[in-house]
Amino acid sequence: MIETGKIILINKQSCTIEIDANSGCHTCTLKSKCHASTRGKRLITLIIKNHNFQLGDKVELETESKSVIFASFLVFILPLIVSITAYIIFISLSSFRNYGPLIFFAFFLGAEFLVFLIDKAVGHGNFFGPKIIRKL
Repeated sequence: MIETGKIILINKQSCTIEIDANSGCHTCTLKSKCHASTRGKRLITLIIKNHNFQLGDKVELETESKSVIFASFLVFILPLIVSITAYIIFISLSSFRNYGPLIFFAFFLGAEFLVFLIDKAVGHGNFFGPKIIRKL
């Protein structure tokens, strides 16, 4: 996905970019679920390696498809896989069959906490976020 934005803040190692929600959102199938689309703009902070940028520069950003797919897998699919697998193993090895939904929910919360930890570990980099392609 390619978007355009304007640099509104520059620090030593990062910059904050204001992105118009309609620059890349008009082709997105999830645009009705995005909170940014109701505000019209969203802010994103990216780590920059070079300092060729100045305040007010317009830039083009690209989010790689593999990053979007991997992030979607982590948030939606991984917790379900972990929960169902742990539930089946737990039910087959224990005598608490009457507490099935409660056990599944506990494992699901644990899997969501695992996603939270992965986000904290990997989320500080720009793996899931867009990268600046060029100055416009």
